[in-house]
Amino acid sequence: MKKTIIVLLVLSVFLLCCNYTIAMAEEFTLHSGVHFGMTIEEVKKAELNKGYSATEQKMPYTFFDQNGDYDYSYTDSLTVSGSMAGISDSKLYYYFNEKNQLFAVLYEFGDHSYSSYNDIQSLINNKYSDKKAPNEYEVASLLPLFAAGKLTDGKIYDYDTMQLELEDFSRIAIAHTLMYSQVPGYDKESNLLFGGKHWLEYHFYTIEEIESVNGAIERKEQIEKELQQKEEEERERQRNEDI
Repeated sequence: MKKTIIVLLVLSVFLLCCNYTIAMAEEFTLHSGVHFGMTIEEVKKAELNKGYSATEQKMPYTFFDQNGDYDYSYTDSLTVSGSMAGISDSKLYYYFNEKNQLFAVLYEFGDHSYSSYNDIQSLINNKYSDKKAPNEYEVASLLPLFAAGKLTDGKIYDYDTMQLELEDFSRIAIAHTLMYSQVPGYDKESNLLFGGKHWLEYHFYTIEEIESVNGAIERKEQIEKELQQKEEEERERQRNEDI
């Protein structure tokens, strides 16, 4: 009987932690009211209700393997086309894990000018500065080229990152990329020719997912320990005042 109670208690705590993490992810709203953790059916319905078309397909993405090295695989995704952030001819790719939960999104903007990149980056900085994490952990990008930090085909890019820390210490990694051709006489300001690209990625990580590379759980436990110590010191101070 005691064993059964213990098992039920452990299971209850686990489910509460999972639901808390999902709740934290829901506070971060994406396009058309979508949030991380939604199923592909829920996301598709949300986009269709807003008048967008949505196509299901398999998409590649990169990740860290157990050895901390880059690897890639294919996962279910949803592609939405139309105007994004006021930029026409754009695309939005939703990525879903094996549990059919949204874990990442990738915008591909139709305007890949340098001024457009700066405008979007300013919006990101202004919108999320209060949620910015005190430091950045190493995480993988959806794009193999930028995950590896390499330059290919004579092209160069501008690249900005930001990580947001939620109340349960899960993270949302933001990667903003402008890729343009390094061509003699090329006007960087326009960036409208020679296959320029403009991407914005949001990637949700639970604390368990980033712990293996960065030790986030240890940091959380240390913070909780410090808070408990402060609470105990405060109780001790109050006891001394009562004497």
